[in-house]
Amino acid sequence: MKKIFKTLIAILPALVAVAYTEAPEETPVTNNGELKEITLKVTPDVITKTIYTDGAGLHWDAENDGTKFGVADNTNGSHTSTAIAVAEDGTATITCGVAAGATKIYPIYPKLDNLGVNEGCATAYFQIHAAQTQAVAGVMESGDGKLAMTTAEPLEVTEGSNTYNAKMVNHSAIARFIIYSTSGVEDKVKSVKFEAVTAERINGKLIAICNWNDAPANHWFGAEGNKSTTVTLDTAYDLNGINSKENAKGIYMGVIPGTVTGYSYTITTDKGTYVFSTEGAKEF
Repeated sequence: MKKIFKTLIAILPALVAVAYTEAPEETPVTNNGELKEITLKVTPDVITKTIYTDGAGLHWDAENDGTKFGVADNTNGSHTSTAIAVAEDGTATITCGVAAGATKIYPIYPKLDNLGVNEGCATAYFQIHAAQTQAVAGVMESGDGKLAMTTAEPLEVTEGSNTYNAKMVNHSAIARFIIYSTSGVEDKVKSVKFEAVTAERINGKLIAICNWNDAPANHWFGAEGNKSTTVTLDTAYDLNGINSKENAKGIYMGVIPGTVTGYSYTITTDKGTYVFSTEGAKEF
């Protein structure tokens, strides 16, 4: 098969992790009791902006992310954000109620229904999807399925202060596929599939655990998941005139962290399907 595409895979590493074999026991919680309203200024804690939105950084969504943040507190409280304001640079300020007596909080994004807390820790469950979507090439969107974000450790609640800065670390890895052609092709890319040979899984459950005793949050992932992930574009990516990595636009994939030895990626366009394989190693 004639290789008409050139593809680079840039990787944003995940937070260094410690593997666990089971989740801690949880105490069912409610939001009953006296609450106080706080605001969190949330930014992604990344070393480089090039991975997100082709250099523009991760932008939260003012329309859809208002109730997707969660905040656990050390009184066994589990809370959901109620409002969000997004600045032009994509950073966000969220509003959330927490227990009035809380001394530590743990912000989470995106919050799924099963957020557990007990006296020792808070546990956030995420899902890295095997089937992922992206509206257009070049834009790394917020939302579930790719991201698994928390602060690296709990934030201290201080008396008299209701505003806190939350730098969110991503526990998943983000792969950015940069596809271009030096052969003058006019294909329109519809999807990219990445399939590992040796990895146990590259998608599935990912769990972040925050210990209230000042230990940093760590993560582990469960048995669910498989070795193949596909990102499908809502609007096909036109390769006409895209002849270098400098003018290529990224396609973003959330991946369970780890190292794969041997993998393939499949590019599906409006004109055909192209499969490229290697026995080399790739670290996510």
